[in-house]
Amino acid sequence: MGMRILKWVETETRLLWLPFLFIGVLILNVLLFFAGVVGSTRLEEWLGFPLSTMTIDPLDWLFALFLAPAGYILGLLARNGYWISIVLFSILAAVSEEIVYRTIPIYVAWRLNSRKLLWVAILASSILFAFGHKGFSSLLIQGVAGVLYSIAYLKTGGWNGKILKPTLFVIALHVTWNEYVSEEIKAMLDFAIEELPQQ
Repeated sequence: MGMRILKWVETETRLLWLPFLFIGVLILNVLLFFAGVVGSTRLEEWLGFPLSTMTIDPLDWLFALFLAPAGYILGLLARNGYWISIVLFSILAAVSEEIVYRTIPIYVAWRLNSRKLLWVAILASSILFAFGHKGFSSLLIQGVAGVLYSIAYLKTGGWNGKILKPTLFVIALHVTWNEYVSEEIKAMLDFAIEELPQQ
């Protein structure tokens, strides 16, 4: 079974099947998001303290050097179009995260021609991706999403050393998640919390 999955990951998805891979990854991401929310909540209850207080953000330097000034400039340019600056900032964040957490680690492991290093790089970069969001509480949400996006990266040509197509694919996934899917999920969760009976 494990070898079949590995063989499937190694086989590059044909152009015709990319929309199905895209939708499939988003659906799986939604399911894993809900599982991660439940798992993180249960873990926090068991430990007795919130895990989101322990954060490590390896991208702080990137935000300080590039994204914060870019966000400020976009804000100045889009004073009358607030949503434009939010969308563009979200795109900049997705681009930088996918390059740092997917493209660079996977490409370096591919160049070193090491299958084991590739999976270590995927796991390590996914853990750092999670810590960069909300710390330990994100391991079951963004950490798993990081592994999922890494597999999508490999399926779109990353396993064969391609860079542009896989990077653009995971950036599109990330932007779609940030701008559309996660907002809908947050709205559903907020509605569900409001509907809970008060104690």
